[in-house]
Amino acid sequence: MATPRGFYPFNFDSTCDERRHRFANIPRMKIKALDFVHALVSAVLFVVVALGNAGI
Repeated sequence: MATPRGFYPFNFDSTCDERRHRFANIPRMKIKALDFVHALVSAVLFVVVALGNAGI
């Protein structure tokens, strides 16, 4: 999962030290402003399609 503090593997069932060792080479994945823009555009597009199509 990407968080503002970086990448967090939430379903990894080992110790914190093993998690740090295994995921040390993953680049820092952080939530950026573009992610919020993408979410907003996706939500607006969904609403437009849902309201514009009577069959949904």
